[in-house]
Amino acid sequence: MGNRNFEESIKAYYSEKFSEFGPSPKGVDWNGIDGQRARFQMLVKHLEIEDSSTFLDFGCGYGELFTFLSDIDKSLDYLGYDIVETSIDTAKRIHSSSQADFVSVLPQLHDWEFILMSGVFNVKGEVDEVEWGAYVVSMINSLLPRATKAISFNMLTTFNDVHLRKSHLYYVDPMDLLSKLDIKPPYTVILDHSYPMWEYTVTILK
Repeated sequence: MGNRNFEESIKAYYSEKFSEFGPSPKGVDWNGIDGQRARFQMLVKHLEIEDSSTFLDFGCGYGELFTFLSDIDKSLDYLGYDIVETSIDTAKRIHSSSQADFVSVLPQLHDWEFILMSGVFNVKGEVDEVEWGAYVVSMINSLLPRATKAISFNMLTTFNDVHLRKSHLYYVDPMDLLSKLDIKPPYTVILDHSYPMWEYTVTILK
């Protein structure tokens, strides 16, 4: 299955969720606002965010991360990207700010200081686990050069109760994932597996 088919499958999954629950954590397949905000906090925990920072929110949903980031940087420059057009249309209506834009086609030849991804790779659907893992690695590696200061993302961990895992979700050993990423000196890698969720956050600083 090619990358395009991967994305169409995932787009259908999230489109259905958003159609059912609308602009809410459940509409982007999170359990609730508390968990969503906790993940946002982990994404930025190790970032040195200054005024007027530029952000790419890759897999932005309805743009709730923009609201969170606006409390940290009042003059940020934010771009939200998502393949679900209904989410993008809703984000534009909710966040009518000159500091934010939302697109369903990612601009080429453009870099950001920070690239953030929350839950982007959790749902593999019926895609083979090995194929999905290769796709995840290729996507992260393609975005790494486009972050001038840092990239931060979260993943579901294999350090959990196996019998409670869901077959449509993707769980990956953090060390196995990191070994496949194109991380070069002087990058600094921070793996945070310390919070009480079945996941971890990776922050790669440049």
